[in-house]
Amino acid sequence: MYSLPGVHQSTVNVVRFSPNGQFMASGGDDGVVVLWSQRQRDIEFGKTEKKLAWACNRLLRGHSADVYDISWSSDSKFLVSCSMDGSAIIFNPLKGKAVQRLEGHKKTVQGCAIDPLMKFIITLSADRTARVYKTTKGKTQPQYFLHHTLKYRDYDTSPKPTASPTPMAIEKPDEDSSISSQEHHGKKSHLMFADETECCAFFRRTEWSPDGSFILLPASIYKSAPGEKPIFTVYGFTRKNLNQPSFHLPGFEKCPIGVRFCPYLFRKDPPDPTKKNAELLDLPYKMVFAIASLDVIALYTTQSILPIALIKNVHYHSITDITFSKDKYLLISSSDGYCSVIGFSEKIFGERLPISEIPQNIIQLFQDYDKIDINDISQFNKAVVAPVTSIYLI
Repeated sequence: MYSLPGVHQSTVNVVRFSPNGQFMASGGDDGVVVLWSQRQRDIEFGKTEKKLAWACNRLLRGHSADVYDISWSSDSKFLVSCSMDGSAIIFNPLKGKAVQRLEGHKKTVQGCAIDPLMKFIITLSADRTARVYKTTKGKTQPQYFLHHTLKYRDYDTSPKPTASPTPMAIEKPDEDSSISSQEHHGKKSHLMFADETECCAFFRRTEWSPDGSFILLPASIYKSAPGEKPIFTVYGFTRKNLNQPSFHLPGFEKCPIGVRFCPYLFRKDPPDPTKKNAELLDLPYKMVFAIASLDVIALYTTQSILPIALIKNVHYHSITDITFSKDKYLLISSSDGYCSVIGFSEKIFGERLPISEIPQNIIQLFQDYDKIDINDISQFNKAVVAPVTSIYLI
């Protein structure tokens, strides 16, 4: 276990490891992103024996207010940070400089995510919009431009089944995002995302699936018809259609504030004729992800529209972040000052997909796939595993 004091001058809001495991980036209320790297250090003065320790590599500056979220590119060459100053910045961490500044949100940007295939960047803000940026190939590095802004979802007035994807309106880049009318582009619609009173949190942490096939946007709200009470949900958008949600995952009493994916692909479970549970997405493999609301964590797989487990009553106060380790653990942080480590039994998610069975068009995203032993838990041999007071398997 490491303590890394003396660099940030205020509260640390987010920490993210690079996909290659060589770096770590942290952002805080001081508006600085700190890049950390591992270095050899003497265990004791005068001794030749060394140990690996994390140390500050460089400071990435550019934000004028608190940094709330960080997302690494899949090749670990770039990262995006977002801030209370209403912007997101693309950094080249190895060169220590900002590559591009993404502006346009009218309030705090509370979440950001880079597509693993590096074609899209999505930012999520307290102004109740999500901005979708698309890349163009620059001479030396990619450049991103605003593709569209997501704000309104149209009510489904057609006689389609409720499980069908529901159309939503796309706000033009230059449109006034302060409009809150339920009439949008001539169609009855409602705002897709929760406001700051509905989502009483500093974070709206979004994330792409490991294969880049879809993204989940938390802090969302759903209304089936005008006049109906809105419910909290998480919208899912496939990369083939970022203009409308393909599905949504409701059932939360409090606002969902974060999404994290297990970094592995798994073999699909054989069909069970006794269960009439539809698949979330039709994929040749299975992925696992967790959605955190302020008080509950729901575990899902892409093979089911229903959660496979609910984790409750782990912390005294609001959940602030979650992440999967590269084995069988889920780590949870909370504003009560504690972190929990949730352990899962071996193969609870099924059998990991061998590298030979990963489709060729995404295999580059999993080059280090077989180099990590999923059963190696030596890195947690000094961790304290918090007791789970409520876990519901469905």
